[in-house]
This record gives sequence, structure tokens and C-alpha cells, in this order.
Amino acid sequence: VQICKFAEAPGCQHLLNEIMLWLIALSLVSTAFIMLFLKAYFPSRYGNKEPLAKNVVRLYQFTACRPMPSCSPFVMKLETYLRMANIKYCNDFSMTFGKRKAKIPWIELNGEAIEDSNFIIDHLSRVFHVDLDKNLSDIDKANAHALKRMIEENTRWAGITSVRFQNSQNISHTLKAANLPSRHSNEEIQSIAIEDLKAISAVLANKMYMFGEQPSTLDAAVFGIVSNIIYGNPPESSLTLYIKNNLQNLNCYVERIKENFWPDWDQRCVH
Repeated sequence: VQICKFAEAPGCQHLLNEIMLWLIALSLVSTAFIMLFLKAYFPSRYGNKEPLAKNVVRLYQFTACRPMPSCSPFVMKLETYLRMANIKYCNDFSMTFGKRKAKIPWIELNGEAIEDSNFIIDHLSRVFHVDLDKNLSDIDKANAHALKRMIEENTRWAGITSVRFQNSQNISHTLKAANLPSRHSNEEIQSIAIEDLKAISAVLANKMYMFGEQPSTLDAAVFGIVSNIIYGNPPESSLTLYIKNNLQNLNCYVERIKENFWPDWDQRCVH
């Protein structure tokens, strides 16, 4: 009642209007300041990015995780593919997710955004006329397709996700999403990963790469997964130790790809 009487007093309405205008002005100034701050400290996410030369890929990815350039197997897969295919690219570590699928990694190429590592590789292969699988037989391509599906849809969850989120309260939801029922024990999940790794090791045998002397797209995918088990998981992880102690050819294979295509590995680990 007193507020109403105050508002009805002579000159008070004018005062209230001025206060309201000042509040609106203050709000606008605050918003502008926040936007300037974001553009100054996060230019790649909130500011305009410098345009790239034609046919240069901008690869959006996570920042380094110290033991390796990226603890995302799909980032490692895609960047390894770019190096194997000799495609020019630059990295964007702003952790900006793709607009359509909200995933990392994704790329920009000549003004076009492409998401999902498999679709990205298919797109790059067409644009740059690069086919790492051109020397594979139809049977080899079929085996590569099956192995890639296994490691990305099964091995990744059993060998990486379940290990890193073992003590998380959300692990049951994570495993259910991976078609690995939460009723599985840690030992059973580990056995799933081991059987997958043994299969990869058997296909590799004593070859330099999965199908011979030249790398294929499957090699980029396998490297992305297995390197994350060896370097991204805790060093005392039973799967990490299993590879080093029982799958020597697979361990040497990862080291070989690392040496051949990642000469800047140590520098990238501290980005």
C-alpha cells in the first residue's frame, strides 16, 4: 500500500521511469562486456575464425590429455588418417562441438562442415581423390569393414569407456548404451575387450600394417582405439599390461605408427 501511494506521489512516476531506464542500460552494458570478454578469451569459439586457404581442413578436437595428443579414439583416428593421406589441415582446440550432431571430432573444409569420423573420411577421400584402401581386395575390404565396426562399437566401450568410468555412478547407463549390460562384472567386460584385441592381433600377424606394407583406413581406426588403451588408460590397467605382455605384435604396431606418423607426439601431448 505504501509503495502504491509512493508511486502515485507527484514526480515519483518520473523517478521510477528513470530508474528503469538506468537498469536497462546497465543490463545492455553488462551483456556487451560479457560478449567482449568471451571473444577476447575464447576467440575460436565466439569470435570470427581466420579463413583458411582452399582445400585446407580445419579439425575441431579436444585439447591434449598429457599421456597422448588426444584421449578421444576418434580424434586420434581422424588426425592419423589426415597424416596418412597427406592432407593439409590445422587443429582447432576450442572444444567446439559440431552443430548438427553435437560431436567431436568434426571438420570444416571449403566452408562446409562435416561430422562423424567415418563420413568425414569418406568425404575427404572423394574431395582429395585419396584412397588408402585402393590396393585391398573385396575380401580385405569386407574384413576391414567388420573389424572397424567391432573396434568402434564394441572394443571401444569394453576397453576404454568401461575402464575410465569404472568408478562412476553413471557407469551402468554408459554400459547399457554400449549394449554391455551393467550386470556384467569387470572381469567379464575385460574378457570382451581381450577377445577383440586378440582378434586384431591375429589379423595383423607379423605384417607392418593390417593388410600389408601400406596403411589403410582400418589402420587409422585401430591405432585410434589401441593407442588409447595403451597410453590413454591408466598405465596399471590390466588391458594395457595385457597388450604389452601378450600381444607384442599389436604393441609394436602402435609404436610403429606413432613413430612413422606422429614425430611431434611429445610436443602435442603438452598442448
